[in-house]
Amino acid sequence: MTDTISAPVVARESATSTDGLIWLLAEEVQPPVWIGRYRGSAIGIIESPEPDVFTATTQRGRGLGKFSTLDQAQSAFYSH
Repeated sequence: MTDTISAPVVARESATSTDGLIWLLAEEVQPPVWIGRYRGSAIGIIESPEPDVFTATTQRGRGLGKFSTLDQAQSAFYSH
């Protein structure tokens, strides 16, 4: 089983978790954390422990790497 999805889905501003891939910023947490959900299921998190550093981790704890932008970290969840 893979930890990535096959194609990006751009969520509308008012999208729900069943509309496709959505990144939710957990504002209560510092450093910032984005929680990824796809079709109602958690797919992983992105953390920003320092400025211009984003680490992507799947829901199973597999590290996908460190990235310099949030977009790059989000793209790590797509299979190419």
